[in-house]
Formats: sequence, C-alpha cells, structure tokens
Amino acid sequence: MFGKWAERWNKLRRGDNIGTDIVAAPYSDNDAATVALRRYSERVHPLYQQNVFGSDGGEVTSVPEKLIGQAIAQQVRDSEQRRNAVPRLPTIIPLLLRQLRDPNTSARDYVAVIKQDPVVAAAVLKIANSVYFNPYRKNVENFEHAVATLGIEGLRLVLSTAVLQPIVRGQNSRLPQKIWDHSLACAVCCQQLAERTHLDSFKAYLLGLVHDIGVVTLFNQLQLHSVEHLAGKAPSAELLTQLVEQWSQPLAYWIAQDWQLPVEIVRALASQQELSAANETALSRILRRANCLSEAYLLMRADLIEREELQKMAIALQCPANLLQHLDDAFTDAIAQTR
Repeated sequence: MFGKWAERWNKLRRGDNIGTDIVAAPYSDNDAATVALRRYSERVHPLYQQNVFGSDGGEVTSVPEKLIGQAIAQQVRDSEQRRNAVPRLPTIIPLLLRQLRDPNTSARDYVAVIKQDPVVAAAVLKIANSVYFNPYRKNVENFEHAVATLGIEGLRLVLSTAVLQPIVRGQNSRLPQKIWDHSLACAVCCQQLAERTHLDSFKAYLLGLVHDIGVVTLFNQLQLHSVEHLAGKAPSAELLTQLVEQWSQPLAYWIAQDWQLPVEIVRALASQQELSAANETALSRILRRANCLSEAYLLMRADLIEREELQKMAIALQCPANLLQHLDDAFTDAIAQTR
C-alpha cells in the first residue's frame, strides 16, 4: 500500500495530470540562483530549522515517540483521517476564489463576503491599515474606503491574510507564531516575485500563505498525541523536525487538494521536493526562491545571519531590489501582530 502511495506522490510531484501551468526551464548546475539555493540547503535551512524547532539533530526519539510518529504518518496519508486533523477552511475562502474566477465580480461583492464574518471584518480593517498594504498611511475606516484605497487586488490580499492568519498561527503557542511569520514572509516574497515576472500575484501570495499548512497540522497533531501517550510530557524537538522534513510538503499538497485551491497552487506545492524537477512551473520556482529568502530573512531578524548575507542571496536569486524593504514593512505592524 505504501508503495502505491509513493508512486502516486512521485507522479503528482512531477506534475502529471494536475492541470496546466507555465513550465519553467530547469536550473543549470552553475547559475547564480542554483548556487544560492544550494548554499541555502547546506547552511540557511538547517539553521532555520534549529531556530524554529530547537533541534540540532542530536536528540534520540524514544520508543513512545517513534510510535507517535508512525501514527501521525498513517493519519496524514489516510484521506478521511487527514480531513479530521486539518483545520477547516473558512467558507469565505471558497467564496473569494469563486469571485476571483468571475470577471464580473465587483467591489460590492467582496464587501458582502467580508461582512459575513465580524471577526474577519475587524481583521481586514486592521490589516488594511498596515504599512505593507497601506504605505501612505491613509486611514481606512470602513470597507468602502478599503476598496478605494487598496483596489480589488489589494483587498483580495488583505482578505486572504485575515482569514488564514488564525488558521496558521493558532493560539497561545510560540511555534505557530514562528510558522505564521514564515508564511507571511514567504507570501510577500511570492507576490513581489510574481509581479516582476507578470504572473498572478494573488495566487502567488496565497501560495505563500498556505505552503506551511502541513507544518501547522503536524505540530497540532503532535501536541494531541503527546497529551494522550506521553502523559503531558512535551515531545522532543527531533521528533517534530523529522515529521516536518518527511511529511510537511506532501501534506501541504494534499490539504490544498482537499481545500480545492486553484490548480496552479496545487501543482506548485507538488513540485517542491526536487530542485531540478523536469516539469517545475514558474509558480513553483517562485515558491522555492521565496521559501529560501523568507527563512534567511527571519534568521536575520533573529540576529543569526547578517543583512549583507541576505542581500547577496536576494541578488543571486534575482529578486526585486526593494524586496527586503517590503519584508520590513510587512513585519512593522498589524499583519504580523493582529490577535
């Protein structure tokens, strides 16, 4: 059974039968982007994992923890069990995506969607006043003003942020907050890179926001299993790291399918396993670069790497010159801090 699952995952990762998208040319072995990504995999990513999860690879998981790991792996592979484990997608997101596909959708339609959920509505106004989305600091007091200030495209970005933030971040835990920070940074990078290459910036931003949903789901399930099987003892950082390294990417792909997200997002998530995937799309390449830059940016904010190193990486990955400033703006106020 596992062999059939692995074969299916490999086909999906290659992009077989997942729909159409722009196919990106493979990386060459010696171009600047490939060198930067290789350096990221050797230095930045392990440092980021250690900073977020607290594991340096030296811990040994206990027998109960190994059993928990096996149970979670089985849980995420089984579609029915997975649906019970994954946070439910708010109904606003399918409505938003439906409106995105409808060229006749008006600003009034978006406002009607926002008003369906008072919590989301309040978050939308707060995020709409953030530095990243409102750099000229025009005070946004109502939804009509938000549309006039942000435009429909900006409103889509703000709404998706307001809806997905509580799903990714959860409550009262330091680790999900770090995961949200990474999701936000990745979304900003995806959006800016997409705009530079004339791709759909909303889908790119949404891809960045949801790409860590597998990490969040694994963390939540590990907490539940630990309460039941470890008598409340905290699981080792090594166990979480192992689960994330092995399952977070395929799980994000499965969740995106379960949520019926746009096919371009599903395919981009499916192709993250291999650097030289033959059928890698332009959007999946953007995600790969954005993930690299966002991890490095958060390490810089934690004083673990120098900004100069981050700037060199951004240049090598052919990022917009003002990308770091956009990231600084996103972490200035409400987007990162909304409670």
